[in-house]
Amino acid sequence: MSIESLEQKLNDLYDFRKNYFLNHPIEDASLKEERINNRIQDVVNAVASYKDDVCSQSCGTTEDTLTREQLAELCWIEGKARNASTSFDSSCQELLTKALKLNPKLGDITDIHVQLGECFWKKLDREGAKLSFEQSLKSSDPEITKQGKRNLSILLRQVAAASKDKEEHLEYMDLSIKLVKEAIQIDFADGISWYILGNAHFSQFFVDGQKPETMKQALQAYKNAFKDKLSHYNCDLLYNYGVLLKFQENYQESLKSLQLASKIDPLWEEAESQATQLEVLLTKISDLVANRGGLKLKQFEKITSKFEISQLGCYREPFKDSKTEKLIDLKPCSLKELVDCSSIINSKNSFEKVCLLRIVADIGQHLEQPPYYCVAADSKGSLCAVSIFNAAISFHLQRGDSIAVAQPDVSKHVFDFEPLKAPSSIGDIKYCHVDFVLLRVNTPLDLVINGRKGNKGMQAMVSVGVEAKAS
Repeated sequence: MSIESLEQKLNDLYDFRKNYFLNHPIEDASLKEERINNRIQDVVNAVASYKDDVCSQSCGTTEDTLTREQLAELCWIEGKARNASTSFDSSCQELLTKALKLNPKLGDITDIHVQLGECFWKKLDREGAKLSFEQSLKSSDPEITKQGKRNLSILLRQVAAASKDKEEHLEYMDLSIKLVKEAIQIDFADGISWYILGNAHFSQFFVDGQKPETMKQALQAYKNAFKDKLSHYNCDLLYNYGVLLKFQENYQESLKSLQLASKIDPLWEEAESQATQLEVLLTKISDLVANRGGLKLKQFEKITSKFEISQLGCYREPFKDSKTEKLIDLKPCSLKELVDCSSIINSKNSFEKVCLLRIVADIGQHLEQPPYYCVAADSKGSLCAVSIFNAAISFHLQRGDSIAVAQPDVSKHVFDFEPLKAPSSIGDIKYCHVDFVLLRVNTPLDLVINGRKGNKGMQAMVSVGVEAKAS
């Protein structure tokens, strides 16, 4: 056994972790951590065995026999091996710190500062992690610099999220984006860097005016990340991509992404929770739309018979479009006019329309996050779901309330899905069917409720968190 062979065992450990799902089926996800920990222990045992051999041959201690550089390398190998675990290991921090003291040159020729930074990060010591990542940027190795910039970008975004000062928050966010863009310039094909950029833009979207172009940048960054085959098994990426798609109301692809994230990391409760709650939401909406909001026929007919032109409120008058600043005469329309043979009419055709609906079922804010959901019907008895974003927690619509939706943003959702917790027996699997039309409202301020325009007390800006691990 030589130090070179120990380095090879260390590299094999990290290759095994990195390429796990390229070489194992998703069904083996629950065994990943155990298998990695076994390989970590193999490296630790190999280092101990090497030290024992050195001592037995020289009849002395390792400190007496080995040079400072050799001792430093052994500490680095064992420390980095222990750092492959997802949890904090105090001996890992001790080993890496000792390695740097014995041979400061390791900071340039190895990723020891990155490893030490990740170790501090797991310990929830952000300042220690920040200092270590900044040290890694001094390396002459582009790969090490790339890793340092990526991790520092995530760390600064976490610091930004903790800041209550908006200007300071945006300053940290700008620096976070700058760093990860620099990492991308080092390796344009690296999926992790693109995924981190996607997270940064997605977070920025909610604190900087919810600009559509920022959301597009996040989506494109995630798509670029998926060009790296390893990203297909990055549960953080899959989770965040799923959350973004859910916000965009691309429910079919969102559910696929969230379910896969949960399967890849079965112990990640948040991924499983998001996937299963979305399953429940979609099933509930479909059932309510298909069954008159749970109302008996006479109740439903009573509610849908009470439509009056006065319920359009201010939308009876010329409407000032926020984008063009032009006045528009909105024409009342039915849901059937918005949907033709299960295909959504060109959005330009809904630009000058207003849809008057009455609430038949209240779902509320699902998934512990916006939007607010309800089911409504038009005067002809057609039903749809309505999602209202940026609604305050106190916002509530009652059965029978009228809402007027200007320039309706309409989508149709028809697909089948297999529940995440489906029975293991293939013959017992029950697929759930989703089928509903959805109207999206960006803020309660865009609604006319019972003839009155929504007010600022009904609004609260959305905040959606993104997940990112240190390594």
